[in-house]
Amino acid sequence: IFTGREHDLARAFDMLRGESVEVYFPTRNIWLREELCVHCGACVAMCPSEALLVDPVTREVRLDGERCTACGLCVPSCLYGALETVDEHLERAGSEVRG
Repeated sequence: IFTGREHDLARAFDMLRGESVEVYFPTRNIWLREELCVHCGACVAMCPSEALLVDPVTREVRLDGERCTACGLCVPSCLYGALETVDEHLERAGSEVRG
């Protein structure tokens, strides 16, 4: 949790990004790895809050973070590993950085 004046926080995050530090602001605890998603829709059927939906124009799966309740039912429904918790994502990303 970060606290402070909005302007000061924005400057701090800009400085971090300038140093190639990735800054994440997840709205909930689910991360959609779009590079792995094949847009099959299996997760959409599992989402009780309708936070996962299929875009009617592009037919791609999208995550609406405002609707997500972070129940996690979608994570095991994805056979391609495109959904994970933010904690899992950060742990994996950290291990990739450390090698």
